Amino acid sequence: MLRFFCSIITYFAISLLIHNSLLHAQAPVGTDALWSELEEQIQKGNRRALRDLATFLDKPLYAEATRHTLQRYTFFTKNEINLTTATREEFLIFFYEHEQGLKFSEILKAFYLTPIESQVIDNQILVSNSAISKNENTPSVKLLNLSQKFDSLFLNKEEDSRLHSIVEQIADLQTDEAYDWLRRTLSSEILGQRYSDVYIALCEGLKTDPSQESLKVIVQAIDRGLVRVELLSSVFLELTNVAISLKQTQQLLDTLETLEALRAYGYDRSLSFREAFFYEKVDYYGKILSTPNTPHWIQRNALHDMLQTHHPRLLFFLAAQVRLKPDDKDKYVHLLQKLTTKTFDLPKNNAFEIENIETWKAYVRWWAVHWVNFEWDNTSGRFISREEMIARTEEVERLIRRLSSPNDSVAMGSFQQLTENDPSVVTTAMNKFRPLLHSYNVHLPELNYPFLENMTLLSAYCHTRKIDLKLPPSIITLWSKLKTTGSPLERYLIENQIIGQLTLKDITAFEYCGLLHSTYLNLNFSVSRILDIFYTKHWQEVVSDDNVLRHYMKKAALFERIGTGGTSSLYTNKLNRLDKNLCERLERIARTESDSNIRHGILAWLTPPTNLKDEGFHEVPSTDKKNENIENIIETLDSSPEILIDEINEFVSHPHFSEKYKPLLLKFLRKVTPLSSIRHFKLKNYLKASSDLSSFGNWVIPPKELDDFLSIFKIYDDAQAAQAEHQLWSFVNAQIARYSIDEVGSFWNTMFKITWFNNLIYDGAMMPSQRDTIILALRNYLNTSELLSEFEEQTTLTHLAELENIGRSLADKLAKVSQLDASNTIKSAVQMGILARIAYEDIGIVVGMYDQLIPSTDGESSLHFLQTDFGIPLFSDDKEAIRDLVVNHKKLSNKELYVFYLKKFGLNLWDTEGVLDYNKVYDILKHESVIPFTGGGVQRDYFTFGVIKLLEFNFGTRLGFHEKLNENQTFYTYNTSKRSAAWRQFLIDKKLVKIAPSVPPSFKS
Repeated sequence: MLRFFCSIITYFAISLLIHNSLLHAQAPVGTDALWSELEEQIQKGNRRALRDLATFLDKPLYAEATRHTLQRYTFFTKNEINLTTATREEFLIFFYEHEQGLKFSEILKAFYLTPIESQVIDNQILVSNSAISKNENTPSVKLLNLSQKFDSLFLNKEEDSRLHSIVEQIADLQTDEAYDWLRRTLSSEILGQRYSDVYIALCEGLKTDPSQESLKVIVQAIDRGLVRVELLSSVFLELTNVAISLKQTQQLLDTLETLEALRAYGYDRSLSFREAFFYEKVDYYGKILSTPNTPHWIQRNALHDMLQTHHPRLLFFLAAQVRLKPDDKDKYVHLLQKLTTKTFDLPKNNAFEIENIETWKAYVRWWAVHWVNFEWDNTSGRFISREEMIARTEEVERLIRRLSSPNDSVAMGSFQQLTENDPSVVTTAMNKFRPLLHSYNVHLPELNYPFLENMTLLSAYCHTRKIDLKLPPSIITLWSKLKTTGSPLERYLIENQIIGQLTLKDITAFEYCGLLHSTYLNLNFSVSRILDIFYTKHWQEVVSDDNVLRHYMKKAALFERIGTGGTSSLYTNKLNRLDKNLCERLERIARTESDSNIRHGILAWLTPPTNLKDEGFHEVPSTDKKNENIENIIETLDSSPEILIDEINEFVSHPHFSEKYKPLLLKFLRKVTPLSSIRHFKLKNYLKASSDLSSFGNWVIPPKELDDFLSIFKIYDDAQAAQAEHQLWSFVNAQIARYSIDEVGSFWNTMFKITWFNNLIYDGAMMPSQRDTIILALRNYLNTSELLSEFEEQTTLTHLAELENIGRSLADKLAKVSQLDASNTIKSAVQMGILARIAYEDIGIVVGMYDQLIPSTDGESSLHFLQTDFGIPLFSDDKEAIRDLVVNHKKLSNKELYVFYLKKFGLNLWDTEGVLDYNKVYDILKHESVIPFTGGGVQRDYFTFGVIKLLEFNFGTRLGFHEKLNENQTFYTYNTSKRSAAWRQFLIDKKLVKIAPSVPPSFKS
């Protein structure tokens, strides 16, 4: 009976409460203590409170509020009971029928019959996989802008309140970089004593960063008297979960040792349950989040710690907060969206209204069912659903298989689609398939390098920042022309058009396009030149905008990671260390940057490696050996049975080394191990064949090392040339007498790679007897060797032809080439050797015999040497061009001929008065010797050497360089890099040009 009367009293009390609430402006029911008690009982799992509340469903005045509360605290399916239409009688019948089966979720604080994860999502909500659309207003950018504003206000001595506000905004970012900025600012002495409120704000901002480092910085600020300790009780409480003073914090840390242990102790003090009760930490933190009336700092710290577990069940716990904390639901919805990229068609009205309750419950049900399908992905820093991962993986693998298609469009289309896929999926798939991709379409970028992976990262980066990777139509038209033209002049003009039309908005799309077509060498060169000049032209736009500069550093990092070389790996070379403003700007960006590629790239550039040798720079010589007594070095070398060439070089580089030590040097050279390293001897041309070679007369040298040994002696330009040649042949003949026919033949073929040996042949200075000896040896090698490869056979035949040409005139040599009983490959090689030796005065003879020349086997014009050897930008070999060249060569001076053809190519190097414009010349020397955008080993240079020749004519000096670019040989490919650098410095030293510190270098510096 007592129980019955209590129920009646409760009935009338609640009836009166609801009646009054609805009469007074529809005030929320929860504002009254009695209603709060009933709701609290339901939250604790009291079934009877649920039943008592349902008794008002048949009262029109109270039905809506009652139904609202029942819907909030239950997760019944519509098949079990439809709360939208249920009457009092229907609910009570349902309650008494299922009372014993009712279960209560501690996480959702709600009753249910069917487990939530097994329920059908009857109120369907639209779910999509679209990533959160990002823009330039990222945390890094916000932090950078706010920190700049802070610095500006501080320098202008603004009041505390404005600085205080900025600190609060930075703290709200809650990123590692934001916390780092707060710590550095708090640690610095820059603010001085007058900004006490700002110091408090800095400490307040760090209370959400539960790290020992933040606590240490706060304690140091107190010790320095920057902030009073009594003002930081809330900071200590929120950092530690329990301590409200510095003294208490230090006492507890002395016992517990770490802040993490101290926070765990704080959880235990505040809660009625312990972490040990839970199998997984995520469940412990999830329970804390769902426990009402816990302190706000406990809730916030539990959320922080739960997110660090990366356990997918946290997704359900976050969704549960939408129901438990309707006022904060947007916060949790956004967090789930950020963690999973899942977006939902949710109610647009922010209010948690009755008609939207079922939608929000469906949202929670969705996560209860689907959290098990997610897993944490470290690469993307988010949760990915298994279905999404499987679908993406299947699609990516399908596209990878299509890379082997012989159809260029199919293969390239598949590659481009792959670049737009999820980077982590593509990387995983490529790691799996790369060993199997033995053949793929030849027009695709090199798959042996991580082209695809880094282009995918670039695409993802640009997508999130709304950077378009499609070129504008006008550039596409020019690109198509660039791809098909075979004329160097037309290519050069198209490149200039593109440079003039490109903008910073388009440049990333152009780089992306360049990477896609990296196997087209001519395009590769064009892209490299265009980008180098474009960035020089627009550099101030790049460095004056932090976002653009960040994008540049991001691309620099991604391009370098491809690993192919070329200008794509040299983007940081464009940064000028002399530009103080740029250095300061990069330092500031690095302090606030969250993108690891950007931050690490900046820090690596700001702090170049001290071991420069490992990074490809010239080694900084050590002074240890130079300070050592030379007699000690001699004693060490004398007692050593074997000597490294580096030790020999240290000996001859000693400040006290002189001619008197030459006998010892000759002695020590016999002990060099391995002997092949002797070619790295520093004092080339110090030893003379005429006087020093005889010292080694009785020394037996292996066949493969003989040419290396001979390379260290001065022979061709020895003052006693006749004696030098006599000593040379005596020594060589004595050595090769011990060799087999194969060894002798191989040795002589190798000797043709040595400059002085070629000089003896092409200048006709070789003794006839020695020439005949070599011819006989090579013929024996050709006729008797059983090990001769096809390449070695062609090489031997070529060298025989060159020896037989000794003493003939240039015209006779060229005429005899066509009469050789050999393949066109050998004829072309012999002709190439002849043309490599001609002087400027011989050009007319060669061009006049154009019809008799052997076509080049590599498809180049037979007159290609005019450009590569002499720098004359003539690329046409039609009859008119040949006739004009013969005439011009005859009637024009050297300088006039260069001027004529440089102008004809389209270069404008002169001012209005016809005087050479050295600023224009400087830019050409800086940019026009082009290496590929990706890859290396070759250069494209249409006219730089021709411009250098003009400088030589103007100033009467070659700055110590050879008259011809190829230096009369065919074994190495020379380029103008060193000459260009020397002439640029010459123009600066002569004050003919002035380079501002803000002007960027070329990519290749």
